[in-house]
Amino acid sequence: MNKYILLLSCSCLLGFLSCKTKKYTPTELSETRIQFGNGGGFVGAQNAYLLLDNGQLFQHDIRQDSMQALEPVRRKTCKTLFKTLEEMDDSKMGIDQPGNRYFYIEYITPEKQIKTTWGSNGVQVDSLLKATYLQLMEQVAKK
Repeated sequence: MNKYILLLSCSCLLGFLSCKTKKYTPTELSETRIQFGNGGGFVGAQNAYLLLDNGQLFQHDIRQDSMQALEPVRRKTCKTLFKTLEEMDDSKMGIDQPGNRYFYIEYITPEKQIKTTWGSNGVQVDSLLKATYLQLMEQVAKK
């Protein structure tokens, strides 16, 4: 009887361990990620962030070429953000129209990499893309 309890306990423990999400480091990132941020203006500063498909969020300091981990994004929110960009028509992305002050989202998977940069006067960006950008920046503001 004790052998069965021990075997059942070990099976449950292995089951829990195998479901654990992989943690990435700044030197080893997921192949699927969203890079986003903004920059420009009088000072020319740039704010850059990376959201990985497991919810990990990093702030990228471009000047010092370093990354700092932020609080992770909730799993449901993360899935929604990735799904939105995955399902978005590529023709609505791929814009390269930065202005003095610019904003960007880059969606990267093993199959594709597409970047949208906007900020120039008169450039129209898809409203869903803008909403996704604002939602991404909202995640950073919470951290």
